[in-house]
Formats: sequence, C-alpha cells, structure tokens
Amino acid sequence: MNLPPFLKKLNVNVGSLNPFRRETGFVALDIGSSSIKMVEAVGEKSGYRLVNMGILPLPPTAVQNNMIAEKDVVVKAIQNLIQTNGVKATQVISAVPGRAVIIKKIQLPAQSEEELQANVEFEANNVIPESLENVNLDYQVLNYVDDGSKMDVLLVAVKKEIINSYTQVIQEAGLTPMIMDVDYFALENMYETGYEVKPDEGVGLIHVGARYTSINVLKGGISSFTGDLPVGGEAFTENLAEALSISYDQAETFKVTGLLEGKKDANLGSLVQPACESLAEEIARTLSLYGAMASDEGINCMYLSGGGAKVPGLAPILSERLGVLSGGRATNDSHQSTAGSRDIGRIRSAPRDHGCRRDLGAGRHRARRPLLDAVSNRFRFGGGAREPEPRGGSSQHQGKRRGRTREQGRGA
Repeated sequence: MNLPPFLKKLNVNVGSLNPFRRETGFVALDIGSSSIKMVEAVGEKSGYRLVNMGILPLPPTAVQNNMIAEKDVVVKAIQNLIQTNGVKATQVISAVPGRAVIIKKIQLPAQSEEELQANVEFEANNVIPESLENVNLDYQVLNYVDDGSKMDVLLVAVKKEIINSYTQVIQEAGLTPMIMDVDYFALENMYETGYEVKPDEGVGLIHVGARYTSINVLKGGISSFTGDLPVGGEAFTENLAEALSISYDQAETFKVTGLLEGKKDANLGSLVQPACESLAEEIARTLSLYGAMASDEGINCMYLSGGGAKVPGLAPILSERLGVLSGGRATNDSHQSTAGSRDIGRIRSAPRDHGCRRDLGAGRHRARRPLLDAVSNRFRFGGGAREPEPRGGSSQHQGKRRGRTREQGRGA
C-alpha cells in the first residue's frame, strides 16, 4: 500500500496507554454517514506505526439517526476494507457520534473514588433524561473547587441501542470491538497529539462532515463547549448540482477534484462561495452563543478537518467571519497566538483521529478511558482527564472536561 509522505512519518506517542498487545495492533474504524474510514496500526516502543489505511463510500441510507440502519451494507463495507488492504489486526476501536451522547456536569462534596462510585448512579438518576436501564453510564472527575471541598463531575450516558448498532456490525464483520469512543473527543485527542496546548488559549476544532459540522471549543486544553450544525459537505454538492443543472455525482466530483466534464473549472470557488458564507455564518452564530453563555473571550485560533474542510474558499471565509487571521492574531482582541515553530493561530486542516490515544505522561495525567469497554460490556467514558488535585489542592487545577451540545451540562 502506498501511503502519503506525511502519513509515513506518523508516529503517535501512546506509551502505556496502548490497550492491546503490541504485536497484534488494532483497527480503527470511523463509520460515518457517507463513508467508512479504516486505519490499522501497531504499537511499538516509541508509539504507534501506521500499517494500513482505506476508505469506502456508504449509501445515504446506511447510517440514520445516529445508528447503523443498514447493517448488511456496513458489514460488507468493513469486510471489503479489511480484505482489500490485507489487514491482520482484529481488535477494533471505533466511535459513536457526539450528538448521540448525553453529558451532564454535577457538583458533589469531595469524596474518595469508592464513595463516588457508590453515589454517582444515584445522582445520575436526577440529571440523565433517560432510564438508566436503557443507557450505558460512566463519569469523570473534572476538577476540585472551593479549596478542594467540592468536585465537578461529568456524567456521560449513551443509549445502549446506539452503541449496540455499531458493535454488532463490527462483530458481524468478523472483528472484535474493544473500545467505543466519542467522535468529538477522538478529534480532540488528535489535536492534542499534534499540537502544543496553551494554558489560556481558546481553540476551535471544526469538523465538516458529510451531513453535520461539529464544533469543539477548547480552553487551555479543556473542552468547554461542543455542538453540531445539521449542514456539511452534502450541502455544497447539492448547491453545485442545482446551480449547474448537473447530477449529484457530477457535482460531487466537481467539488472534490475541480474537474467538470473532465476539464478544470476555475469557477468552483465562486460557485461554492454562498454555501461557504452560509456555513461560516452558522458557525459564528453558534460560537457567539457559547461566548455569551460562558462570558468567554472566544477562540484565538481554529483548525478544520473533515472532507468539507477542503472546499475552496471555506477557510479564508471562516477566518474573516470569525476574526481569526492567518498570522495568529484575532481581530476581536489583542491576543497573539503562537506555539513554538507552529502557528496554531492559522486556520489549517488537521487530520481526524481514528482512535489513537496520546500518552499524556506520568504523574500529571491519567489514561483516557474509552466509552465502552466491549470486553466487559461496561460503559467507559471516552474522554481523557488530567489528574485532579487531591482534596485541599489548588482549586485552579482542572481536568480534561468533555462537552456535549451548546454548553457543558446540556443534555441531548
């Protein structure tokens, strides 16, 4: 298999967080609304080595309402990816859509881990808008406040039928589901792997998928806001098809390659500009809502990912609309955003994570917990966390916060 040059250099440092035997490796599957992306990696001393990658399209009806609707189609696509690429690993990491996850933040008196385990289910009954019999539930301590006398705890729940719809197709494809994560957090993990996290910097991670655009705002490396917009790359394709009176497939090819009837067309940028401006306006409106609720200064820089991020003109239009310039200075404040040799104030495309987990180091962090440990069939939270200060520690020390929609603490 021929890999792009930048992927040949991929070496994600995961250290002791590797949940699998090093010699067997794993398969990461991103089952999206328009395609399945596959990565095979093997754990080595210095990190993960990328072995295989592939992508296959899915019909529009394969994934509906955050669940696998056409299981046979998805199973065959997974099997095709595995067989065509000669994948040897059988253990799978995958993720559910973040918009399908319920997240609530609660505050409790500081207590031991044993006490928290005993009390969290009782508290969840009061805040999770679903019967606990129908969901997988887990929690994460975020940080200690009020001089360590109280603790912020994030409760995370997802309907069992949603997780099961993903794990079932993986099993029927002859593979073993080991970890289910949340796509919001998988992208965040990838960002943290590749870029330096600044303590007071606001970072916007924007993933433009086929049907949805997801937003994850990080403040000092802590996810403080997540949300979804029901618009993505398909909207650009539909607009092109209508404007040029061509088929959807022709419009998709034009959008991706810039070729119309086999010839390069320089008008692609101008044709997609209205859709770019519309999406930028929706993103700006959503981020303004976050800023108003959080009394926050907003984001200093932004990263784009997903197939829709490559649409000509989208990045500069977002830059202008959100006031984040390529030099790293935001026009709505005086903050200068740099990260050593990397200019993370620049709007640029970032690779989407396919399940790799970063080794966050010893002592200061603890391992990320997956959403579902499929071996024990127990729900596992798919975020990461800096180890909170012990009782009486600094009230400013915060854990890795995980968001859902609109603002932390809002449910599905």
